[in-house]
This record gives sequence, C-alpha cells and structure tokens, in this order.
Amino acid sequence: LWIGANKITGDMTGASFGLFNNHKGNDIGANLGVVNLTNNVKGANVSAVNISTGDTMVDVGLVSISKKSTVQVGFFNKTDEIKAVQIGLINCAKDGFLPCFPFVNF
Repeated sequence: LWIGANKITGDMTGASFGLFNNHKGNDIGANLGVVNLTNNVKGANVSAVNISTGDTMVDVGLVSISKKSTVQVGFFNKTDEIKAVQIGLINCAKDGFLPCFPFVNF
C-alpha cells in the first residue's frame, strides 16, 4: 500500500491506494493517495491534491479542483459548480455564494 501509481482507463469500483492515482472512467468508492487525477467519482477523493475533470461527491485534501462537486474540504477548493458546500481557507465556485470566499462557500 501507498507505493507506486494506479492508472485505470475504464470504470473502477472499490478503493484505490497509491502515491499517484490516474483514473479516466467512473469511480465508485474511494481514492486515497498523494495525487488523485480522476473523472467522475461517486465516493471520496482523499489526498494532498485532487484534480477531477468531472463530477465528484467528496474531495478532501490540501488542494481540490473539479468541474462539479458536492462537498470539498481543504485549504484551497475550486469548482465550476458546487452542489452543497466548500469548507477551507480559500473556496472558489463559479455558482457559489460568491465566486471566491474564505472559510465556507455554498
């Protein structure tokens, strides 16, 4: 665990552990690592850096960037569309309470 990288081009169900997780398909479950590059995640991304090109349910990390997200928790959170809440030092959402707001944005 926690050694190496995971590259998945299709869909994944379960948990992914690695320093670097690169998933192009749809994930159901959890991605745990230092860097997560994902597409759509029904579950959680937990790492220092989470970058998603699609829709994520929960992102927890130092930096989380996604196209759409339900919940983001970290120091810097950025999404085009937030469905619920962002909690962190800097929170940016194009459709949020304000485009960028400290501590919480919805």
